[in-house]
Amino acid sequence: MAIPYTSSLQSVYDTARTSQCWVEYPFAYANDNTTRLYHHLMIMPGDKYAPLSYNATMTGANKPLDSLFADDANAFWVQDRNLAPIGNNLVSFDRLFAQVPTTRTEGAPNYSFTFPSVGAAGTSKSLNIVNGTGKFLTYNSRTEIYFQLTAANSEFFNIGDRVQTANGGHNVTFYGQTAQQLIQGFYIIYEKSVSGSNYFYRAVFESDDAIRLRGTVSTFTSFTLLSPVTNNGVVDQERTINADSLINFRYLKTDDILSVTTERGFDVLQKEANNTYTLKRTVTTSTLPSAQEYGGLVYQGGFISGEAESARRWLGNIWEFQSRRVRAS
Repeated sequence: MAIPYTSSLQSVYDTARTSQCWVEYPFAYANDNTTRLYHHLMIMPGDKYAPLSYNATMTGANKPLDSLFADDANAFWVQDRNLAPIGNNLVSFDRLFAQVPTTRTEGAPNYSFTFPSVGAAGTSKSLNIVNGTGKFLTYNSRTEIYFQLTAANSEFFNIGDRVQTANGGHNVTFYGQTAQQLIQGFYIIYEKSVSGSNYFYRAVFESDDAIRLRGTVSTFTSFTLLSPVTNNGVVDQERTINADSLINFRYLKTDDILSVTTERGFDVLQKEANNTYTLKRTVTTSTLPSAQEYGGLVYQGGFISGEAESARRWLGNIWEFQSRRVRAS
């Protein structure tokens, strides 16, 4: 039997009503301005409260009374937050309807990953970029190079890449040494800008902290610049390194999470004669992926699955799946 009310609020809130509503964009920070959470601050008799079904949409009888929002058949009830008594046998709560979020990718910290052996031959980037213009210089008290490339050649060079000049260099003296020497080591690109059809770069010497004295430098009207290098050269063993990583997010609405297949982590497999697969540590011409396929990933700076995809309940019966991707090396 219902508890008798002792307030004039009884007639106003005899059924659940909206006292305030607002919309939230939970992933606006990731430039997703479409996924919405609809909030309705509700008041109703406590003895009449009941949650909705996870499949209830924000339409018809399931849509909160006095809602200011238009019907949205793609928004599902997911939760009633902060259910609490407010006196006079009334309760208040925040009734949420959510759209299934779109997929997105976010940056992540470096990730320790064991990459496969690529065999004794290995794969490497060996493209030479020619007809650039640049110079060696001391800039901001650092040992640097400054160079210019055409738009076509600039596709191969991005911030964070390690590059090496084919000729010329800095004359320096390292700490602990007295003799000056010409260095032709690696430089790390930290700035890339565009002007018209040309791209301009600044890169700092990778071991700049080891330099005690800087001497003369060279200026070039043309030079050859080797392409970005990777660790995937002539290496015949597995390597564990801290690799660039990203996290992909996808969402699925389901009442049966056990029926959902998640993505596996990266494996190198060898197909056998009896149509079974053997796990391998080295990519070859006959593995999956093949040495050519994996080499193409390394060349393009592509990503592979760093670990098996994981699932967690986001809201209601909308599940969030995360998969970490690491840059192939």
